[in-house]
Amino acid sequence: MIVATASTLFVNNIPLISGEQAALSIKPFAGELAGTLFAFGMMNAGFMGIVIVSLTTAYAFAEFFGVEGSLNSTFEQGKTFYFLFLVQLIIAGIIVMIPAVSLFKIVFYTQAINGAIMPFVFFFLLKITNNPSLMGKHTNGKLYNYFVIISSVVIVVASVFTIASYWL
Repeated sequence: MIVATASTLFVNNIPLISGEQAALSIKPFAGELAGTLFAFGMMNAGFMGIVIVSLTTAYAFAEFFGVEGSLNSTFEQGKTFYFLFLVQLIIAGIIVMIPAVSLFKIVFYTQAINGAIMPFVFFFLLKITNNPSLMGKHTNGKLYNYFVIISSVVIVVASVFTIASYWL
């Protein structure tokens, strides 16, 4: 669906501004049910995304601060975990319901930020995967390290060009 949408929009020089445009752009490939197919895909991705992101954030918070937190825990055992999970769901629901908020822009900017900070994530992953006391005989080889370093440089350069093209 993503390839069909992107290829149709690119070939016809149509900027992607709304979900309606994306749904209509796959009509030549999916026929009259394109809107339904696109809506089902977006709804499925949204449900999966909100649950996965909220749960992983709650798990990471519980792990980092050393509080009990798991879906296997009772509410009494994991109050902080369940509270954080619920608060995230409520905040996300409120943001989605605000008509003036562009969900496309939110997705675009958050993914741009994720891409820009990826080299920092790579740095810490390299520190972990190159530590023999943690990884034992499974530490990274030089080829993997070079690949990550080159990937980080490419990401930084791409991020700089993206930011520069936005401001120019």
